[in-house]
Amino acid sequence: MEVIRVAEAPEDAGYLRFVDIESPYSADTPEGIIKNIRYARACVFDCLSKNEIPYASHLFFTQPGILDDNSPTERMRGIIAGKAVIKKLEAVTVVYTDQGISRGMQIGIEMAEKEGRKVEYRSLGKNWEEEFAIRENGHSHIGIWLRESKSSEPADKSEEIMTIYIAGPYTPQGDLHDAARIAHHNVENAIRAGIEVMKRGHIPYIPHLTHFIHLQMRDDEALPKEAWYKFDENWESKCNALLYLGRSQGADAELARAKEHGFRIFYSVDEIPDLTKRTAKQKSVS
Repeated sequence: MEVIRVAEAPEDAGYLRFVDIESPYSADTPEGIIKNIRYARACVFDCLSKNEIPYASHLFFTQPGILDDNSPTERMRGIIAGKAVIKKLEAVTVVYTDQGISRGMQIGIEMAEKEGRKVEYRSLGKNWEEEFAIRENGHSHIGIWLRESKSSEPADKSEEIMTIYIAGPYTPQGDLHDAARIAHHNVENAIRAGIEVMKRGHIPYIPHLTHFIHLQMRDDEALPKEAWYKFDENWESKCNALLYLGRSQGADAELARAKEHGFRIFYSVDEIPDLTKRTAKQKSVS
């Protein structure tokens, strides 16, 4: 592994300033907390894309085994420690508003104003979940994060088995030179997601499996793209939840229909409740 020392770092890296990210963490449900964590990650990436050096104490201190956000004493300890760091760095406080402004965020804003530090407000936009899902699901360590989240996710007894439609890209876009390889990769991603859904105790529908039907069709049996869309739309109507893996014409249409019909929408596998833990707990009790 190549090591780049500070003295050897390129002078034109372009990083402009330290910024302290304010975004929500606490929520009423485990799914809400997971969504807030994903939002904070998206905020960190947004800052990095602006050549800023971000600090998000609520992503660091709240990891399992460090500080417990449900303990008022530990929560305040994390807030104080985080604000001490950004005060030392003279960081600009950047408030991301898409998920609202929590009490913890308000404390951070008030501390910045009291210390005379600049406060800026930003939004990632209404499609932040879809856009971040593309980066997240393509990350080389996504499998590690999924295993970590499953090992620490609390069971929710109110959850029931869901039939989850897997929505994601299939047909390659742009240059078709690599079309077969890209299509195969997209099918593998969808199947992998479906397996993860099954491991969590739910029932997946993977429209990408029609890829193998398509491969067996003779030329005189070929169907237009619209026919495949209609086929998938029929199966989607039998589901009650949707896992969105990334943007494409078909996946975006499926996402829109799911929202229209009140489906539960998930943008990563780690948002989906793990029912197997609930079952295991029930067996141990009985």
